[in-house]
Amino acid sequence: MFDFLNIVRLLASGAVNTLLITLCSMLFGLIGGLLLTVAHAMAGKYVRIILRCTVYSIQSVPPLVVIFMAMYGLPQLGIITPPFLTVVTCLGTIAAAYICEVLRGALNSIGSIQMEAGLALGMSKTRVFISILMPQMWRLAVPGLINEFTAVLKSSPFAYIAGVPEILKETHAITAVTSKGLPVYTAAALLFFALYLGCSGLFHALYRRHHIPGFEEKSS
Repeated sequence: MFDFLNIVRLLASGAVNTLLITLCSMLFGLIGGLLLTVAHAMAGKYVRIILRCTVYSIQSVPPLVVIFMAMYGLPQLGIITPPFLTVVTCLGTIAAAYICEVLRGALNSIGSIQMEAGLALGMSKTRVFISILMPQMWRLAVPGLINEFTAVLKSSPFAYIAGVPEILKETHAITAVTSKGLPVYTAAALLFFALYLGCSGLFHALYRRHHIPGFEEKSS
């Protein structure tokens, strides 16, 4: 009844939602990760300790547990959010914790000489950070950000728990109607592969265009 192309076509709407969840979560994570990185760079010793403990705590909790906490905890606090927003906030918060570490590693690899040179030229610490260090930090962080994008994409099926019709939820629905689990799940796997391949190719093309000479990503 359902040939393979029909199955792929029916899963396409779920693929769109999967891509939206991934992109929105990454955007949330990039903003949150940048804010955490800036706060860590500008803060004093004790605030840095608090920030590190917060980041490590978030990283230690599985995404599914965070989504369940938000689904059952927020309504008890009188906060009602749409399922899509709940999932994006949860996955974005976890992504922010990992992206913060990626950006901090890139920032630390630049070294303190450029900061000292900028200060010697009369620039403020904030201006040196924004105008000199931050552009290099983003370019050095691209390989790590690509890896984090992949992690967020693979976590997107957890949106099924919150009722968001992404690829996995549509796959379950079609399987229940057709009783053809193998071709349906194979089509879902191919869609995930296509999303990963397309986005990864785009990001690597951007990396090759904007990478800093001498800091190229090592191919295995």
